[in-house]
Amino acid sequence: MLKLGHINRMLVEQVLDKSCVLKEPKSSEILTINQTQHSLEENSMVDVFVYKNKESQVIASLDLPYAYVDEYGFLEMVGQSQKGAYFDLGLDEDLLVPHHEQHYHLEVNDIYIIRVCIDPATGFLYGSTDQKAHLKNFPYSDIEEKHFVSLVPVERTELGYKVIINQKYLGMIYHNEIFTDIQCSETYQGVIKKIREDGLIDAALQKQGFSNVLQAKTIILNHLKHNEGKSDLTDKSSSELIRARLGMSKKTFKNALGMLYKEKKVKLNPNYTELVVK
Repeated sequence: MLKLGHINRMLVEQVLDKSCVLKEPKSSEILTINQTQHSLEENSMVDVFVYKNKESQVIASLDLPYAYVDEYGFLEMVGQSQKGAYFDLGLDEDLLVPHHEQHYHLEVNDIYIIRVCIDPATGFLYGSTDQKAHLKNFPYSDIEEKHFVSLVPVERTELGYKVIINQKYLGMIYHNEIFTDIQCSETYQGVIKKIREDGLIDAALQKQGFSNVLQAKTIILNHLKHNEGKSDLTDKSSSELIRARLGMSKKTFKNALGMLYKEKKVKLNPNYTELVVK
């Protein structure tokens, strides 16, 4: 079944002159996608972002958004109307932040932390400026203390930097634990130090260099083991997809994957990576 607001892996069933027909492999759901700027082959698999447009049509996009449902994005406000403010999400349609989801004054051309949400009744995407919306999902099922994660600093405070963790949660890196210059909106590797009883998260920057790649190897192996020894992530996967799945940069992923291949711990296939069982 197609999952709105997320990446869906679909089969290219038919290629036409200016479009192609995609099929969800585990169901009979069919979507048509414009492919004038892309070259797709029949019977291949493709990652697409699926969402509803303003005409209530379910759309598949080869262009991936800056953030998915239940994730935060560092988004630019590009317009406003009687319905609310509009933000560039990286898709053909902008993301609406309704007035009741605006918790402070917004200005066109400024950049804000926006959480991407979905209306369960209609399936439409919308945005919110609520920086603590993720606390509703506490206790968290996909992160634990000592987990390696991606960190995006978004605001400097007296205590340290507010950071977006794995694009889904907000946390804090404290000044007394920062030993290098960091820039807001850049992506860093980090680790979860503590998940507090109120759901707030303390994080720390991960060591860089060779130790970073060694840690990435462990993350990749665990990812493969949890997916029955196979993953559709390869060195051709997008940096956005790698970051969303594993919380690491594409450069780190490729370096770690290359080391695992040389150690004969994984097999590299055109469309998937496979764990070598010994």
